[in-house]
Amino acid sequence: PLDTERFVGSAPKAELKARLGLSDPSLLYHGRIAAENRLELLLEAAAEWKKVAPSVVLAIAGVGPIMPKLKQLAERLNLDATVKFTGMLHGQDLVDFIVASDIFVSPSDSENQSMALLEAMAAGLAVVAARGGGTPEHVREGENALLTEPGDRASLVRGMLALIREPELRARFGIASKNLAQRFDRHRVAEELEKIYASLVQRKAGS
Repeated sequence: PLDTERFVGSAPKAELKARLGLSDPSLLYHGRIAAENRLELLLEAAAEWKKVAPSVVLAIAGVGPIMPKLKQLAERLNLDATVKFTGMLHGQDLVDFIVASDIFVSPSDSENQSMALLEAMAAGLAVVAARGGGTPEHVREGENALLTEPGDRASLVRGMLALIREPELRARFGIASKNLAQRFDRHRVAEELEKIYASLVQRKAGS
């Protein structure tokens, strides 16, 4: 379950962006830096959209086994000014980075339930994610997310650019994300479990 109430920045969004060195709009990947999450594909996609949106920043938050390789690829693709590696973030530092971002992007098609995705939705981020794993069950395509074909760089670039270029679409998706995240709120989940338990107790008492 998710604590949706904790996703409040320590300052207004514009101030957080300035402090953290994020663009308007900016993109965020938050998760393990591992091969199965297809982050090399994400950097290759960034190199593509950088040609038409050179001022946009992609923040990559997390640690993992392929970090050195990923940093080398970013350097080779001339992404020094485009990609910001934050390392591992915790507590309010993590919340501030999420809240200061606008688009959550995940090229991974192997995650069953990404807490990072749900946290980004709770903070009101629009989503671009691969169609795979548990992602399609947590988002609504065309309502708060654009789903891309797994492993397809062109599809990922199209999704990211659509939300970079269209502020109204981004804002609409962000509002929908916040609303959809309430389904996973810890208070709501607890209430649902209590209802199920009460129903079982009542059924047993009546039998």
